[in-house]
Amino acid sequence: MKSFSRPRRLSRYISWSLSALAMITVVACGGGGGTPPAANSSFSGLLIAPGNVGGPNATATADTLPILDLRNDLGNGPVEVVPGEVFIRFQDGVRAQQLGTLSVGGVTLQRVDTQPARLSQRYRSEGLSQAQTRALVETLNARPDVIEAHPNWILRAFAEPNDSFYPAQWHYTAMNLPAAWDIETGSSPVRVAVLDTGMVAHPDLTNAIAGFDFVADVANGGDGNGYDNDATDEGGDSGFHGAHVAGTIAATTNNALGIAGVSWRAAIVPVRVLGIDGTGTFDDIFNGMLWAAGRSVPGVVDNPNPASILNLSLGGDVGGACPTDFQNLVNDLVNDNVAIVVAAGNENTSTATVFPANCAGVITVGATGPQGNRAPYSNFGTEVDVMAPGGDTSQTFEFQGQTYVAGVLSTVQDDTGGFGYAFYQGTSMAAPHIAGLATLMRSQDPTLSLTDLVTRLRNAATPLSQAECGGVANGCGAGFVDAAQALGSNSTPTPPPPPPTQEITTFVVAFYCTIADLGRCLDEDDGIDFDRSKLISVTQTQDETNYNVTGLEPGNYIAAGFQDLNDNGDFDGTEPLGLHPRLVALDSGQSIGGIDIRLEAITTSALESSRALPFAPLLNR
Repeated sequence: MKSFSRPRRLSRYISWSLSALAMITVVACGGGGGTPPAANSSFSGLLIAPGNVGGPNATATADTLPILDLRNDLGNGPVEVVPGEVFIRFQDGVRAQQLGTLSVGGVTLQRVDTQPARLSQRYRSEGLSQAQTRALVETLNARPDVIEAHPNWILRAFAEPNDSFYPAQWHYTAMNLPAAWDIETGSSPVRVAVLDTGMVAHPDLTNAIAGFDFVADVANGGDGNGYDNDATDEGGDSGFHGAHVAGTIAATTNNALGIAGVSWRAAIVPVRVLGIDGTGTFDDIFNGMLWAAGRSVPGVVDNPNPASILNLSLGGDVGGACPTDFQNLVNDLVNDNVAIVVAAGNENTSTATVFPANCAGVITVGATGPQGNRAPYSNFGTEVDVMAPGGDTSQTFEFQGQTYVAGVLSTVQDDTGGFGYAFYQGTSMAAPHIAGLATLMRSQDPTLSLTDLVTRLRNAATPLSQAECGGVANGCGAGFVDAAQALGSNSTPTPPPPPPTQEITTFVVAFYCTIADLGRCLDEDDGIDFDRSKLISVTQTQDETNYNVTGLEPGNYIAAGFQDLNDNGDFDGTEPLGLHPRLVALDSGQSIGGIDIRLEAITTSALESSRALPFAPLLNR
């Protein structure tokens, strides 16, 4: 038996991952001495990717979890440069400036051109990164024969914001928002209510104004009371979903910090209708909508800042049509020109019975991935009005030399109370793109009727073919919305191509436990027999992907997995990770199904512990 020494801090991770260690039940089973038992047992289940939470039976679900945080970056990142290209101005009379090639610190530079209007000359070296190009410029500027050197900077139109992580918000350029911002950034602030898990203190959410808490259940509220005028997100399993939605609609933009919002100046009215478990009741959501739109709710002070746009990134499959009471409320608000933007849902199913996406008069939004096709999780159907970016965390892309999942980047709070940014996926992320765009449209024209707003959204959309809609005919509404066209532009630049993405490899491990106790198995140095453990790799292309670990001896196993985001064949300690909540007890020749592994982002409190998970002996052998 191999021994692997590791820090004994794993109980913190287990508690985070499984919610309550005391709930785990263990069934003892093991092989005996003598002839080794046959390795003919197996277990199987689903690998559930980060960002797939809740199910079709939930009344309202927070449908995403944090994927990867970009935390507490207070500065504006460096201007991008063309890799390997530099401009050099030599001292007068230096012969080197006449040469076609130049060697600097082992790097060979080839002169590209001379421009009579410039004192400097452009040189290029193939194979350099942006960071290496900047370092080369520093070396050049230290030479006595050089007056000045600088990279070939990549500059942006001033309508594009200077927020640090804006270049990672691929979903904005996909929607042609930079061209839209040349027309309107939100000059006349419009109030938009976010009916969700509440608001957090975040320096990129300064556009939020006073809201209300409509979570009646004290336990789910997490704040010790029912209705109150404090719309703070209390955390728990909420994922700070509301803050993420709000950031997409109207994060504080062009402040050299964090991310940009679709609307730079919209006023966010936070209305808390989902509690710490990410769910909310029909009654709470109904009352929240009344209050958000300026209607009276018994026992509650009227909203002094009624919103003309409501965002509901929530819902569930109720098995039937939109309830009459709710449809009547929608009709009443629509008659008063209130736009109600609703997420289509994340079950990859028809919206026919998904509430409130199936209500007449709402603007139902489906989700696309980075390639512009319907995301694999997004619901579809005749109830869908338009499509917008929702992300796809089964893919990754590169940003500033690091690998991230191709979700939608927006504001969250981390588990220590500090502010952060995270990639989420879901129709919950698609809806606020449209809600934010609606605020730009009404900022541009405050008299815009709801009918005209919806018509312009539809006319600005490019239809998705049956193949692009995931094989569903007429299931993606009018199609993918071009924000600039929705603001009236007749000649808009073609959006840039999506970022190159790749599928994620996920490793699944069956850890053989010599101790019939999950916590002790991980904590004890000899708790795991690596010779009898097994590792497999799985390519995830859907939120839920089947896996099967075969060729196992009888005994107790821990089922675990992680996503290898940077594709380096190793667990780096911060990649999405998951454990099945119970030991898997296998008899000889037995096959057990339903051993699902839910992958979640590593939180700060679990980070140190997660680095100790013993994947290395199996990855490296």
